[in-house]
Amino acid sequence: MQNRDIFVTIFFIMWTALSGYIAYQGFSELEVFLRARGWSKTKAQIISSEVVDLREPVRQDENNGAFKALIKYRFNVNGVMYQGDRFAIGYYGHDSQFEARQLRGTYA
Repeated sequence: MQNRDIFVTIFFIMWTALSGYIAYQGFSELEVFLRARGWSKTKAQIISSEVVDLREPVRQDENNGAFKALIKYRFNVNGVMYQGDRFAIGYYGHDSQFEARQLRGTYA
């Protein structure tokens, strides 16, 4: 019975830590979203756009992994030039290369 109690305790601690991490990530994205609502809109110039394969190691099966549309742009706000590659809050990529290419095509 004592081994079971130790297992349950360890499982509970690990579950709590994982849940806390996931909640933290979610609240971080929410904070960015809330701050971004007050930003001024501006036009940007696309510098480059490509589809990046995030899989390690890279395999030939294009529908088995993660692909990200990496779109670099620059913009001017109040006379200050900025450069970035984030175009959506919470965007971490696509499961298929086709979807990532479609998104890239939107901004190419």
